[in-house]
Amino acid sequence: MDDKADTLREPRTTDLRLPARLPQSKINCVPSTYGHLSKKLFSPQASISERPFRTHRDPATNQRPTSGFKAENTIMKIICLHGAGANSNILKTLLAPMIYELAKSDQVDFFFIDGRVGCAPAIGLAEQYDGPYYRFLNNDAPHDSQLGGLARSVSKSVAGPEDFAREMARQGMASADSSQACDYVEQQVEQHVNGPFDAVLGFSEGSSVAASLMLRRAAQGKLPLFKFAIFFCAVVPFRFNDKGLLLADERPERIEVATLHIVGARDPVRLAGVSLYNLCDQRLAAFYDHGKGHTIPWGPQTENITKWVREIMQRAQMAL
Repeated sequence: MDDKADTLREPRTTDLRLPARLPQSKINCVPSTYGHLSKKLFSPQASISERPFRTHRDPATNQRPTSGFKAENTIMKIICLHGAGANSNILKTLLAPMIYELAKSDQVDFFFIDGRVGCAPAIGLAEQYDGPYYRFLNNDAPHDSQLGGLARSVSKSVAGPEDFAREMARQGMASADSSQACDYVEQQVEQHVNGPFDAVLGFSEGSSVAASLMLRRAAQGKLPLFKFAIFFCAVVPFRFNDKGLLLADERPERIEVATLHIVGARDPVRLAGVSLYNLCDQRLAAFYDHGKGHTIPWGPQTENITKWVREIMQRAQMAL
């Protein structure tokens, strides 16, 4: 499958320069599938959980660009959750081109938190990035790296996303309870020195935990923590009071803020991302297929992904 799998037909961009905070010399290759990169990338040792990865300033004025989402000179803040077997530095690297594109017209700071449980690296990451590696769910939950083969076989025999999730659960995926992960993320968000946050961004398991937390708060009658959410390559959210999965045809709770669902046509767990989309308010949700695998692609898809991020920011603004 080639770039024509994108749902938007956009000209290729050749400008993949990155913010000054991330040296260009260390970010000079393009990921193809999750964890399979052409050479080792940026892996700083300092903690970045409380340091923002900021959009750039105009060197002529020393001012950041402004956008229509928030008042001028007000910076939007997004908290980011990585996938299983990764860490905050890895997610920061994969998001770098998108963050640079956003910097052209928006004031956004990205903050990253590491998962609460140490674990083995996702397939291919140990060769590309330094550890340690973390996840948010306990290690009795299936690792992202374990889902690919099972998902490929299951997707061939099911009728839709909820049936896909149920069959994955029947074969062991539902062995996790997300309560501790939700408690951890909720505490991190509420007590973070740079909070409150406007949005949450998750990749893979990070998306699942973010969605689980948002649905749990909805079930508890609490106000939303975020104005919008961005889910990359999501897996199905887990129940928050027992083991199992949250599915739109079984549970009444919905995520009622603007959401952006970014999936890949070649991702074996793509249907899991569709099942999460079905748990969201369809009037405020957007769905974009970048045509690749379980990854945040660089290259021509970066401009389209950034365009959809701006779109969901605007939807969130109109919903306020």
